[in-house]
Amino acid sequence: MKKYMLLGTLVLTLFLTNCTVLLNQGEVVFNFCDLESDYIDCSEIALTTTTIEMGLDVLSSDVASVDNIIYELPDEGVYCTADTSDNSLLDNEDGSYSVEASCDLSSYEDQNTQLAFSVTMTLTDGSTATEEGIAEDWV
Repeated sequence: MKKYMLLGTLVLTLFLTNCTVLLNQGEVVFNFCDLESDYIDCSEIALTTTTIEMGLDVLSSDVASVDNIIYELPDEGVYCTADTSDNSLLDNEDGSYSVEASCDLSSYEDQNTQLAFSVTMTLTDGSTATEEGIAEDWV
């Protein structure tokens, strides 16, 4: 019986991690963040009409700091940034970073919104690296 409960829990977990819903406009994916990098990982994303909230986890000891993030919807001319100078990008000092960037996404209210983003970081050898990812959420 325990074996079936474990299997059922695993199936339910897999189902919930791929949280999708079918609406009139088609399939929508909520809170999706993808960053293929050996240095950092995007752990969470949430969009509102005025802010982008994001979590980043450092995966490598080669990363000295995450310096800035640029978010963009290039076809719509939306560009937003987060960096350490305005406290929109905070080092949690536990190998993770929190982002709360101001961004006017009011034109996308009640819509599924897809952002491209670039993360620039300083490595321990003094060089910089930029990684690109995509994020999607309902505004």
